[in-house]
Amino acid sequence: MRAIISEVAADKIIDIIDTSGEICGFSNETHPSVGPARRMHDDRKSQSELIDESIKYRAPDIIVIDEILKDSMETIFTVRQRNVQMIASAHGSLSDLVRIGHYNKLIGGITS
Repeated sequence: MRAIISEVAADKIIDIIDTSGEICGFSNETHPSVGPARRMHDDRKSQSELIDESIKYRAPDIIVIDEILKDSMETIFTVRQRNVQMIASAHGSLSDLVRIGHYNKLIGGITS
């Protein structure tokens, strides 16, 4: 995911929603491999709150989310409505994601 971020960060404004620190790390400095992308991390806020804050106040071209959480689904759909691109990961195989309702909607309502 870092390589993708690095490739598109040169000419896009990117916010990384990194609640677990897996993309940017936990230091005050963002991991160098993500280039100029901006990290959104706050232990006091949920993933959904960080996504919402990013969309409302920071105007990114792209939001990157490491491991989409079920509780964030409604907020994630507002990302699409606001014309913001999204790069995200979800744990499980594609067939798992198709079977799980909230993920299935996110990947376009695919039927097996």
